[in-house]
Amino acid sequence: MMNYKEIAKIIYEMVGLKRHLVSVKFIDDPKNIPENIKRPEEPIFYCTGVSRAMSGETLIMLPEDHSCNRGAYALGIKEPPITVLNGEMYAKSHMVETPRAGKRLISQIPKLPIGTTYAIFLSPHSAITSSQHDLESTIMHLVGAIRAWAKEDEILLLELFLMRGIKF
Repeated sequence: MMNYKEIAKIIYEMVGLKRHLVSVKFIDDPKNIPENIKRPEEPIFYCTGVSRAMSGETLIMLPEDHSCNRGAYALGIKEPPITVLNGEMYAKSHMVETPRAGKRLISQIPKLPIGTTYAIFLSPHSAITSSQHDLESTIMHLVGAIRAWAKEDEILLLELFLMRGIKF
């Protein structure tokens, strides 16, 4: 059975990645937070947390560690301020022309229900260990992500996975 480190190495070589693949786990219960995992020193954007994991760092983000209210809202971490819900924040930041357009934008983004996520665990993919079931599930997600990224090479990538004995 292949482990995450081996799978990550295959994907790095196939796609030519320069940074780590990232594993993300949404934790719904404070009792399930892994011990001895560092938190950000100060609140950061979720995107920054992912970037840090891409650079090799493992971290956990609790609700108070999120500085981006719209990201925390979409991830089910916390309620957004009214300026996010009414679209004003999007219009003021020039992401859209009007608050109405911002309100429509926030209403249409995919989001988890508030309270379903207590913490988010971020880690370089190669540092993760898991069961065979999780491994195969992850391979399916990775193949899907690679296909979306490099659609023209889909058949080649699929063949490379099969040649290396990865089942899905």
